[in-house]
Amino acid sequence: MSITAPPAAPPAQRRYTDEERRTGLMALAACAGNSRRACAVLAERGVEVPDGTLRAWRRRSEQEYESLRQEIAPRLEAELVSLARETAIYAARVEWKAIEKAEARIDGGQDYDPAKTAVAMSRIKATAIDRLFTLTGRPATIVEHRRAEELVRSLASLGVIELAPEDVEEVSDTPEAA
Repeated sequence: MSITAPPAAPPAQRRYTDEERRTGLMALAACAGNSRRACAVLAERGVEVPDGTLRAWRRRSEQEYESLRQEIAPRLEAELVSLARETAIYAARVEWKAIEKAEARIDGGQDYDPAKTAVAMSRIKATAIDRLFTLTGRPATIVEHRRAEELVRSLASLGVIELAPEDVEEVSDTPEAA
């Protein structure tokens, strides 16, 4: 007769406080729903929550999870803006190095296709100017909504063109002048 040990009892489920659950959901929201990454973030802070538990909390508390996502969205967006700014600065530095290398190849007579380089540099310049205008709040394009008569009058008042007396009457006979 052989004696076998009774089957092991399943491990007792850990009970979490409301604050721990909220912290877990907040970490999950901050990690864009990635439960494994949220577990790692929580573990760094000394909180151990299995990723399956985080996923279950999200399923059971969809409204609370969504509310927390909305609550932290401004902070995440501010971080995203900061990262985008840093990425742009880094990319501009690398771009500048590439421009310097292209210039050195041209100066050394080693650029085998200067026309292609000129086109690439022209595109870089145009993009840089457009971005500069956008970042400084200046318009990248100017659109004017005036009729031809108004433009002629404006040019004449600036002394750019001179109108003959009969032209002045025609311009002043427009419906706007009436």
